[in-house]
Amino acid sequence: MTAPPILLLPRPLPRSPEASPMPTQHDQSTAPVDPDTAALELQTAVDQLTKPTLHRLNRGEPAPGSDEYQQIVDDRDLEQASWNRLSEAYRLRDTQVARDALDVIDLIAHRRAARTVPTVEVPPLLLQLQHAIPNGSDTGHSSPGTGAARSPLALAALDVVSEIATATGFRGPASSPNLAAHLAAWCVKVCGDETQVVQAAQLAAGWPDRARAVLDPVKHWTMPGACPDCGNRTAYVHRDGEVVRVPAIALDTTSRPTTARCLRCPARWAGEAQLQQLNRVLNEEAGA
Repeated sequence: MTAPPILLLPRPLPRSPEASPMPTQHDQSTAPVDPDTAALELQTAVDQLTKPTLHRLNRGEPAPGSDEYQQIVDDRDLEQASWNRLSEAYRLRDTQVARDALDVIDLIAHRRAARTVPTVEVPPLLLQLQHAIPNGSDTGHSSPGTGAARSPLALAALDVVSEIATATGFRGPASSPNLAAHLAAWCVKVCGDETQVVQAAQLAAGWPDRARAVLDPVKHWTMPGACPDCGNRTAYVHRDGEVVRVPAIALDTTSRPTTARCLRCPARWAGEAQLQQLNRVLNEEAGA
């Protein structure tokens, strides 16, 4: 059986999405206009910046053959059989069989809930940003020669924290541990002022997303080789304020299904079969 042909979608591709600057201000069309709604959005944004969160660890599926794996399989089979018995009991109006089936279903539900997923406490976004700022870099007294103060992460973190400090009237250094308490107090004060809360909510709405973008930047995956459709090997994109050269075929692992596309033409490959075929073409080209 031959692999499916490469899918080419003839759609305009004026620029790579990476070349489009990310908006830094809240969309005015969706900005809150009601003071109560604005206060709620402002409080939500500040909470995301100043309060820790619980992150559930992904343990994944237990290994096949393990006792835990077999217990899960047995429970699924038993639960399905119990639902079938319950349906039959209702049809026959057999109260005792129905109660027994419900007891088994309830037992399995409790057993499933008992398989707790471990969690860890993640520090507040603002604190994570401050930890990314080298000592002294926010006061102009960082140690020379290390280059840490001028790293992309440090500069981006300092930019966001400095904006928050300036907007809220904080007079200390950006790395000060007092900034979080000041931000929370500023939020309480502004939420009680209907003349300021709407503008403040619009200003603060983008801070949590900007913080996450700094701490967990988007990973850019590519596939080396020439595009089978247009033959180009590289493309130029805007990234972090600079024009950089990258491989022409970009891989998007966040889409469902995973897709690859050429940054120089409309060529596009979606799904495992087409990506495997693309990979074979690129490997053949590399070995030629």
